[in-house]
Amino acid sequence: MNSRTEYDVLIIGQGLAGTCLAWQLLRRGQRVMVIDREESVTSSKIAAGLMTPVTGKRSVLSWRYSEFFEEAARFYRDIEQQTESSFLNLRNYTRIFRSEHERTDFIEKRADKLDSIRFELRDSDGTDLTAFHAPEGGLQIKEIGQLQVAKFLEVSRDWFRQKESYRAAEIDPVHDVQIEQNRVVLDSLECSAKRIVYCRGAEDRFHPLFSSLPFLPAKGEILTMQISNISAENVISQGIWLAPNEEGHFRVGSTYDWDHLNQEPTAQGRDQILKTLSGILRKSPHEIINHQAAVRPAMNDQKPLACFHPEQPRVGILNGLGSKGSLQAPWLAKQMAEHIATGRELDPEIDGRRKLNSCPS
Repeated sequence: MNSRTEYDVLIIGQGLAGTCLAWQLLRRGQRVMVIDREESVTSSKIAAGLMTPVTGKRSVLSWRYSEFFEEAARFYRDIEQQTESSFLNLRNYTRIFRSEHERTDFIEKRADKLDSIRFELRDSDGTDLTAFHAPEGGLQIKEIGQLQVAKFLEVSRDWFRQKESYRAAEIDPVHDVQIEQNRVVLDSLECSAKRIVYCRGAEDRFHPLFSSLPFLPAKGEILTMQISNISAENVISQGIWLAPNEEGHFRVGSTYDWDHLNQEPTAQGRDQILKTLSGILRKSPHEIINHQAAVRPAMNDQKPLACFHPEQPRVGILNGLGSKGSLQAPWLAKQMAEHIATGRELDPEIDGRRKLNSCPS
């Protein structure tokens, strides 16, 4: 007699990718089990949750921003309503111009390319900039999203647990997972499923089936700070960002380190953030409350991916969200969920099969 519990999908990892995928699959009537090893610090848990529409020094519109943001806002609001919680804030976001040339360059060459978002130019004496060195003012974008990521993950985990769709366990892909012809089996948890999807962030670069993917993970360090004389409603950016949290403090970051891929905060990372902060902040008393580090999962082209392995079609991956996880995860998870539930083809731009060495070029 078979005593295993049967599911449609096993999801390994309950970060942003795994959590959003679980919600999207449950919405489509799939039987889901999320399995997570419950690390205290992960890239998702310490993320500031910013969904910013512009990127880079030239303030260009982020890849497919409008599409991602529309899905993300709808998705998070629906989950808030379903769980009777609140974790999505809309804030104004101001990028301080570094020079007169940068301001002029934006007005002459970039402004007309941002017609899909609401923005205005701010002068140096604007109330949101008085605490900063901003002689050339800044670009203010209206109502960007900021997700309270840790709260979203916690609320979701509680919901999944109530629905008997969550287990705390560490899964070794090599020793714990048996791939059979018609199913995937986890004897240690007495369960099986039609498919398994790995959503373990940078850890998935060590998975034997996915190690050929062009991972480019980066360690990031973030400070939580008490800063006086600054509005706790807006996000400010110039080299680093300052994002308010629910406790009235600010998350300040972040660094990028591609060589030391661990979760240990460093004096070098702290000093780098503080040096940049001192360059833009006028005299405002500040204090470090916390210092955290984690490794962001990203690919070399900075685009996320989803797929099932062509040689093991019951084994999938959802990964590469990098620093834009809160923005991109709902849309990416929807793509994967519809692929699983209905057979709909994945969007070619995020179909990870094109990046696997085992696939024809």
